[in-house]
Amino acid sequence: MTSWLFSFSSLTLLWLFIARFSSPNLAVGVVVLLSAAVPTWCKIELLGMPLDVRVAATLFALGAYLFHPKASYPLKLGWIDVTMLFLIMLNLVSDTLNDGFSWKLPLRIYGEWCVPYLAGRLAFQDLRTMRAIAPFGIAVALLFGVMALVEALTSVRPWELLYGPRLDDRIPRNLPRFGLQRAWGCCGHPIYFGMLQLLYLPWLLRCWHTRERSIKDYLLRLVSLIGPVGVISTVSRAPVIGLLFFPTTWTFISIRSSRIIFAIALVGAIVVGIGGKDYWLKALHRFGGERLGGSGKLIVVDGKQVEKTSAMTRLYLLQVYRRAAHRAGLFGFGTQSVTGFPIRVPVGAEDSSALKNVWAIDNEYLLLTLRFGWLGGLTFALALGLAAYSWVSRSRLAKGRDIATCIYFGAAIMAVGFGLLTVWMPHDIGFPLLVLMGATSMDHTSFERN
Repeated sequence: MTSWLFSFSSLTLLWLFIARFSSPNLAVGVVVLLSAAVPTWCKIELLGMPLDVRVAATLFALGAYLFHPKASYPLKLGWIDVTMLFLIMLNLVSDTLNDGFSWKLPLRIYGEWCVPYLAGRLAFQDLRTMRAIAPFGIAVALLFGVMALVEALTSVRPWELLYGPRLDDRIPRNLPRFGLQRAWGCCGHPIYFGMLQLLYLPWLLRCWHTRERSIKDYLLRLVSLIGPVGVISTVSRAPVIGLLFFPTTWTFISIRSSRIIFAIALVGAIVVGIGGKDYWLKALHRFGGERLGGSGKLIVVDGKQVEKTSAMTRLYLLQVYRRAAHRAGLFGFGTQSVTGFPIRVPVGAEDSSALKNVWAIDNEYLLLTLRFGWLGGLTFALALGLAAYSWVSRSRLAKGRDIATCIYFGAAIMAVGFGLLTVWMPHDIGFPLLVLMGATSMDHTSFERN
């Protein structure tokens, strides 16, 4: 409770200070960026619902924003705004149909979807504010990278020293891979921490795109390498692979002549991937410190005996839950049915035994399909695609390092979108991702006046 109050009060005082001497939208952006550094297990219970510091501080920032004389509101809606409103409506309809309406439902929807998305819309209203926020984004990204490296090399958990032990006992505390202790930082699992760092990586990569040749700039470029090192320190496959989205997206967008090369490489990768499927599966297991072929537990999926490994389990999910996904229909089974693991959805009788071994749904698109139906899964995927496209398209209007920053934000959303094929979207990832999605409503004219 003490750590929660200290973190919350520090962020609220910071909001008041920045709003007083600068602007309220900058204050919202700074609070949102810094609040991600407070661990998600630092929370209290309010009205029977958990409330962590990032949500509480952002709620305060949004509430205080309403009373600031310089507050401005971006009322013009874009396609991504319409898509998110539709997703929120699906949440309301699905939960009401499946579990009945209660006064907690709108509050939960507001906290889960609206708070971070609205914070992103208010904070990133123009190009000037994005530039002003950048130093804070760089500072938090550096903090993540340094702490991740400390954890991997020393097994010391800095956030637990300040905020107490992580609360989730289902995830083992000892998670070594390749001689490194996987870093989970301020999150509940290493893969969450790796994906959180991907969302902050654009701020660091921004340092590489400047024409200035001062010692300060050279030093910033060198220090910024701690960002990718921090992601690697989680030793999680999806985030590490996600790092590839940044240079490839920047090259594809910035160098037109590279696009034909990428097209040929993509076709070649598909052919090689299909032809050498067994080899790549084994390589993927070695990358995760596993071995396919005799090392995993034998389980039964679809009447066949198969080997259970971390990587293969994610493929078995699609087999085990495909009947349930088909039965989800347009509106799904509601939030209560998919809260906690194993989830409670109607699967086939032949799948019931497999559920004992394949219980966590490490695929956000599948989970949202079961929760909100086919419409929900497709709408969320569309929202991610629109957000990534919107950031990349802004690069055409920007100048200088802002061009690369916009491209990298689009790449970060694509990287996390890819990662969500291998993990569900907990609050650790979802909150900053929705902030970045909301930020795509930034005024285009601010780029044109750049």
